[in-house]
Amino acid sequence: WSADDSTLVSTGMEGAVYEYNILSEGRQSDIVVKGTAFSCVIVHTDHASNGNTMYVVGSDRCLREVCGGLLTDTVEAGATLGQLV
Repeated sequence: WSADDSTLVSTGMEGAVYEYNILSEGRQSDIVVKGTAFSCVIVHTDHASNGNTMYVVGSDRCLREVCGGLLTDTVEAGATLGQLV
């Protein structure tokens, strides 16, 4: 959930990350990385721009940054990351 509870983000074993806007009752964005089983996602809301940035990890040993439905950065972790806090 986002800090203001207006956005729900989720990941899946099929390699998808979904961002839902609770206020408009619809999917706001999604991204799919085939061959990766995602295990955790967190969301950061930038109050100045009112935009969300998601950070997601999975079976491919990468930390990914997703913003506005676009993959904006990928960092090779060298180990499988299972949880973000």
